[in-house]
Amino acid sequence: MSLTLDQSATRCGGHCWIERRLFEVLGAWGAAAGAPRVVILLDRHSQHAAWRAGQWWERLPVRAGLDREGLVQPPPGWGE
Repeated sequence: MSLTLDQSATRCGGHCWIERRLFEVLGAWGAAAGAPRVVILLDRHSQHAAWRAGQWWERLPVRAGLDREGLVQPPPGWGE
């Protein structure tokens, strides 16, 4: 299956959105956790999700007239 540039960009943007959201959720859980070991674990996973989001962001296409941040949307069927 081959994707067009727009389809590929939309898919990468969806992955970036998921990783950003995972960063937010894990970070919030870590802030609310009481046990230090749990806080450290959630923080580690949260930071890794942020790193992966950055990796997806770097793979989004750069071209004139394209709003890269606009591509970072929930994948179809995910919603907020």
